[in-house]
Amino acid sequence: MATSKKKDRKTTIFGVLINMTESMKQEVDQCMFDYSFMFRFSFKRLAEIEREHGLDEDRKKAIQQLEKDVSSRTGYPIRVAKDAVADANELLTARHILMVEYHELWKKRYENTKAKYEKGKQNPNVNQRSFHMLGLQNKMERQLKQIQFYEQHILQHTFPSVVFGGRKNFEELQKGNLSKEKWNELRNGRMSSRGDATKGGNPNLRVIETEEGFALQMISNRKVINGKKFYYEKTLIPLYIAIKRSKKTRKLNGRKYPEVMKRALESGKAYQVEILKRDGQYHVRITVSEEKPIVQEKIHGYLAVDTNINGLALCFMNTKGFPIKFTWLGEGGLQYYPTHKRENIIWELAHQVVWPCVKQRLALVLEDLAFIHSKDVSKKVRRTSHQFCYRKLLECMEVLCIRYGIKLIKVTPQFTSVIGRLKYQTRFRVSVHLAAALAIGRRAIDGIRETVPKKLLCVLTKKQLETFHEQNEWRQWSTLQKQATKLLKKQGAAFYQWHDYKKRVYQDLVTPKARKTTSSNKKRETKVSFDTILVHPIAE
Repeated sequence: MATSKKKDRKTTIFGVLINMTESMKQEVDQCMFDYSFMFRFSFKRLAEIEREHGLDEDRKKAIQQLEKDVSSRTGYPIRVAKDAVADANELLTARHILMVEYHELWKKRYENTKAKYEKGKQNPNVNQRSFHMLGLQNKMERQLKQIQFYEQHILQHTFPSVVFGGRKNFEELQKGNLSKEKWNELRNGRMSSRGDATKGGNPNLRVIETEEGFALQMISNRKVINGKKFYYEKTLIPLYIAIKRSKKTRKLNGRKYPEVMKRALESGKAYQVEILKRDGQYHVRITVSEEKPIVQEKIHGYLAVDTNINGLALCFMNTKGFPIKFTWLGEGGLQYYPTHKRENIIWELAHQVVWPCVKQRLALVLEDLAFIHSKDVSKKVRRTSHQFCYRKLLECMEVLCIRYGIKLIKVTPQFTSVIGRLKYQTRFRVSVHLAAALAIGRRAIDGIRETVPKKLLCVLTKKQLETFHEQNEWRQWSTLQKQATKLLKKQGAAFYQWHDYKKRVYQDLVTPKARKTTSSNKKRETKVSFDTILVHPIAE
């Protein structure tokens, strides 16, 4: 049995600061305000350091001097200043990466629009002064401006100005739609501290286990002098770590985060702590590292998942790729739920998928989807696509596979729905989503190739059949899809209606000669009868 090496994985524990007095709230607010100031100051200074210092050695010295400067300005220990500078440096790097990604994204959009325009330009039936062609020209001009905008930032190694707290929130503040208290929460309501294993986990924001539960020890900038030595004052605040407990049975559902926190404190490993003030509450995010379980390579089957906006289509398969059971999970409407309810339902769905894999030792097969919006579409389409929970569903299932040591296989999703619709939907009498899940699962098994059934070859023309067997697998299914779409269009139907109209399509393909002969016989009969009608009275 092959085994993989153990690696640390990250788990985020959610908590809230509770039973806070007014002095505690003032202390936390002041610490978050000072940290936000250090973060903003470091971000602007780091951007200047990039422009002033070209060499890495000079830049390192300038960053070290910046950490000392930030520490002296606020009175906090150098470790807090280093956290703020490192946090700002991550944001600075992310902005530069974002310029490159946006440049590539708009370039792809421009190429797609240009291809549509060139196709219409070559078509003699298309009016070159139509609204469609003029709209494509205007879209290309807008996209070129965006490409030039981001290309200029990449060449100059700059980025658009950053508004801490959010540009849209700042605009709402100017309009009077956002209160100053809410703006201060968004702009100054955050503090973060990296972990350090040599200092017992986290020296600045330390989680402590007491008799009454957990507590958060926060460092301040006030020094207490004891002879020649001094230390910084620390405030202890009660911390509640979230537990999902059943209202009926009082049992814990899901992860036991207090136990995870206890194991992290006992191990002495570093953990990161972040405090966010939102709507008057102080939310705490604790990121701890846990050992990754060994993945079992010996499996007893596969569970393939086709992700849809209405739910998840599951197909249980044996090791040879034959389906054992089809299942549908989800009641639909994920895109309409509020954020918290949607996230809760997504995690429940992910647990329902992964838990059978744990019990039956199955490998989970998912689609390897690329979430790149390379098409410039309308606001309505963008809103619908962003509300589609593809990414979150797949991420949750992937996290659970890592957590429980499940073998995860990702396959390319191309033509899985086409194969399911044309090959498996009628054979197993299931929906197209369940049939697509079967195609996804079979793609994960080595040695299995999706051959085209002989009956489907009837839809191809003689010219297509000549080169059909020389094409690769994906090209064959693409040809079948295009030809089936043409035949369905004659019936007044679309490709997704193949299951309902395929009998009519086959009838039209099988009996064209018979129809021609019957039509010619009818013409002959009508001609004979017409002659007899005309000739008979003259003969009399």
